[in-house]
Amino acid sequence: MSKEHCFLVVLCVTCASYLVVGVDLGDFCTSFDDCTGDFSICNQDADNFDRCRCITDYVPTSNTSCGPVRNELRETCEISDQCTVRNSTCNGASKICTCNVGFVPNGNTSCVPVVNELEKTCEITEQCNVAMSICRGTPKICTCNTGFVPNGIATCVPVRNELRETCEISYQCTVRNSTCNGTSKICTCNIGFVPNGNTSCVPVVNELEKSCEITEQCNVTMSICSGTPKICTCRTGFVPNGIATCVPVRNELRETCEISDQCTVRNSICNGASKICTCNIGFVPNGNTSCVPAKGSLNDDCILNEQCTVPNAECREATCVCKAGFISHGNDCKQRKFVSDSCDLSLQCPDNSVCLAERNVCVCLRDFVSHSGRQRCLKRVGFNEPCEETSQCTENSMCVGAVNSTRCTCDDKYIGIGLTCWPKRALNETCMLSRQCVLSGEKQDGVHCLDTTCQCQTPFRANIADNKCNSGSGQHAIAIFSILLSIIVSRSL
Repeated sequence: MSKEHCFLVVLCVTCASYLVVGVDLGDFCTSFDDCTGDFSICNQDADNFDRCRCITDYVPTSNTSCGPVRNELRETCEISDQCTVRNSTCNGASKICTCNVGFVPNGNTSCVPVVNELEKTCEITEQCNVAMSICRGTPKICTCNTGFVPNGIATCVPVRNELRETCEISYQCTVRNSTCNGTSKICTCNIGFVPNGNTSCVPVVNELEKSCEITEQCNVTMSICSGTPKICTCRTGFVPNGIATCVPVRNELRETCEISDQCTVRNSICNGASKICTCNIGFVPNGNTSCVPAKGSLNDDCILNEQCTVPNAECREATCVCKAGFISHGNDCKQRKFVSDSCDLSLQCPDNSVCLAERNVCVCLRDFVSHSGRQRCLKRVGFNEPCEETSQCTENSMCVGAVNSTRCTCDDKYIGIGLTCWPKRALNETCMLSRQCVLSGEKQDGVHCLDTTCQCQTPFRANIADNKCNSGSGQHAIAIFSILLSIIVSRSL
């Protein structure tokens, strides 16, 4: 077999006893035998250098291997350089030549671009990327298929021949006087029309006594299409209010209304603001079927709370009186207030409090304090007096004790003197009263407040560190004895 024949099939290498070193594709070579890559030869390049290259119709797939050129789509490949069809590539997963993204195959020898808009030129339908479009016409362009219409340049939507079918644009809806509803996206009748079945839109009728085909046309509230010939009339139980309204007969109070003629309860009218049947001025409802005379003053006779028209009054024991939590003032009912609440009059405030004019709030009288619930004013009390809350007690004391026998008791660092809690003082501390001077331990003899300072009395000796007054002895005792003796002698002379 000749070397020329080997070029087309395999590489023939005849080795002597010496070592043959293979040359990779693209590397310099001196002879055909140097190139060890499959389907490669030693050939002169454009720079007149001999290099190992793939044979004709092959391309490098690695440094040592050549793969065949692929002139058609769907042929196997290793790398994209093998795929010669324009705009094709070697698919990494399937290892076959396929069209690039944005292109589709036209047979096995061409990749044509995807067409994303209607009215653009094409060769095959597969190019038309708009849903429900095809490639047709002369010249060929992407257009919507039969039964579809364009929605802009990138969408084909189906024709809708009936109401209530889904849609994107009004052009789809073929029923006369219909449109594509922008919210529900279904074919609906235009404003001013209503559906008569699924294939017709009939006009709305806005007045009574006008001709109609179906009740849905009658736009007057509570009207129907009836009679021969058919006209819009009020339903049974309703009456006309002009030519554009049907209003119901109202046999009870508190029912909605438009005009007073609806309200059949005696002495009732249709309230213009609330639009409900209410009793006329000077009357109040007794249940839902009767209006009785109103009572405009406190102490008037009554049978219903509603008769007592004074604000915050009620009917109690057949008389109009103020409700609980309110107090009468002339013909008014004033709300009772707690301490610190805003007020108009002192009678609104709890006992032992007044409405302070400068601030219009309820405040306790002098020598009274607010109960914790603000509902009462409690009298201030002194040390060891009965109490309900600590707020009653003098400064530096608290209300403690068993239930129903609580009294104001001084805090630990204070002592009760009279009705006041005075601070306890140790030796050498300032004082005002001798009972403030408290020694450590149980024994309290020999201490008093002298010159506003707690001091030990003579003959006691002060132990400041222990806060004690110790008894005198030794020279102190002799001195005292001498003083007493001199007093006795002087009196005997």
